[in-house]
Amino acid sequence: MLCTTFNSVGFNWLASPTAAELEMIVMDWMAKMFKLPKSFMFSGTSGGVMQGTTSKVILCMLIAARDRALESLRGQENIGKIVVYGTDETHSTYTKACKLASILPCNIRSIPIPLWVDNPLF
Repeated sequence: MLCTTFNSVGFNWLASPTAAELEMIVMDWMAKMFKLPKSFMFSGTSGGVMQGTTSKVILCMLIAARDRALESLRGQENIGKIVVYGTDETHSTYTKACKLASILPCNIRSIPIPLWVDNPLF
């Protein structure tokens, strides 16, 4: 919401220095709030990013997880062994992001979650 109020394209510092600086400050605030080590902060040796949409977050997460899995599987040729799981309540872009990350459609698993079980709201 905060990024949207500025209505700027914050690709990098050159495109929008204000958005980039604000992102760095806010991400360090969040890292401190979650008591993460300084190595997770821009003021340390790293830093995070804010994404503009849920779709981008899901895709970035899947690609990072896929790459880590491929490291342990020792090679890109093992991409067919990667299986991903999500609930049937997962965001609608989950399946699309899996396809963009080259996860085989047969390896995308949806786990049904009965929300009405033991839920006082239903």
